Amino acid sequence: MKTRIIHTRFWQDNFVSSLNHKEKLVFIYLLTNDRVNLVGIYELPDKYIKVDLNLTESELQRIKQKLHKANRILFKNGWIKIVRHDKYNSYKGKTVNKAKKKELSNIPVFFIQDGGGIDTSIDTSIDTPNNHKSKTINQKSKIKNNKYSSLKDLKESDFKEIAEMYKVPVSFVISKVDDIKNYCESRGRVYKNYKAVLRDWVKRDAIKLKKEVVNVNRVATI
Repeated sequence: MKTRIIHTRFWQDNFVSSLNHKEKLVFIYLLTNDRVNLVGIYELPDKYIKVDLNLTESELQRIKQKLHKANRILFKNGWIKIVRHDKYNSYKGKTVNKAKKKELSNIPVFFIQDGGGIDTSIDTSIDTPNNHKSKTINQKSKIKNNKYSSLKDLKESDFKEIAEMYKVPVSFVISKVDDIKNYCESRGRVYKNYKAVLRDWVKRDAIKLKKEVVNVNRVATI
């Protein structure tokens, strides 16, 4: 049986106190129903919400719109995202983090990329294996089409752009490419966007290098 923790300060929240009793019921239901997972993004068609809470279609859609507009709960294609989920369920630890990564791998790309958004033109009450299959294929296709899904996708223009960004030589940027390659091979790591990773590594090491130069200059002046 799953356990969900709702802190007592939930009821003192300004937004919660502004809701009527049905809106409060839907809000807390979306935070505590049996489909809620560790990352706060889960699939729950409207038909189950209406039955469990005895709501009409118009009541549910009105409340969904209100929660979405307030940026508390997002809805799309039968999926739900609890905004700032950790505020309501702050489970921590290595085991929890591992479980979160596994759950994130099953979430549709559209929710990871744009955070969702209500789309009332789609029938969210249909929940079939074919829908899951098409979402998985679409997710793999988008990842495959990523422009920088491999170190080989990086060009000289990318190296120059990053070098200018962090005021370092192009040779320094290229050396970081080798570091990333060695790191990935030794750790078995794979990244979605290697250009973004390269920027992070160059920025980190450029700052470190500049600090070392400053320290050397200080010692030399003593």
